[in-house]
Amino acid sequence: MGIRKQLSKVLRNKVMELYKDGKGHKKMSKAFNMPISTVKSPIKKWKIRGSPDTKPRSGTDRERLQP
Repeated sequence: MGIRKQLSKVLRNKVMELYKDGKGHKKMSKAFNMPISTVKSPIKKWKIRGSPDTKPRSGTDRERLQP
């Protein structure tokens, strides 16, 4: 499998806003032109953890090492 990209915070927040307003997964996926599974991901994280943000990854913090 290839490397997957994360949704931007702005897009995650827009998905959450529409979900809280009662929009369905199918309508959101058409509006953002992305698969339904991509739209469901931040919603699932929000239901489990209370936040749609991703967990920090293990390993070196690349941003910290850059000058």
